[in-house]
Amino acid sequence: MADLVGAPAANPQVMFNRERFRQELEANPWLKNKVLAISAGENVDPVGNLSVMETMFNRADMMGTPLAQETRLHPSERGYYAGYNPRALGNPRLRSMIESNLEKALSGSNASNFATEACSSVVDSSAKMPQE
Repeated sequence: MADLVGAPAANPQVMFNRERFRQELEANPWLKNKVLAISAGENVDPVGNLSVMETMFNRADMMGTPLAQETRLHPSERGYYAGYNPRALGNPRLRSMIESNLEKALSGSNASNFATEACSSVVDSSAKMPQE
């Protein structure tokens, strides 16, 4: 099932148009590397890593901000992300997984269940639980 989580063709909830983020990353190669390094620093589990990227895009989309603004580091850039591991990108196997996840996220995956930050999908799902 994990293979289906982020796969755009297999996921019926794919509804995100993230083309503006693709264009922003293509125009700013340093930003692509920063997104990859943040995702590596935040979570190296394949689904968790994908979710980190999705939440970046979801938050920027919700706020109407550029991706560059939503990828600020905490505390050095007064941003959100504490995880940042550019050294991890030197590991070919890990980088391949992260690059694949970036493509899935840009193609509209929804492993994060519409989350805009690390816990928002968990909070959201618990709020939907029926009360006894």
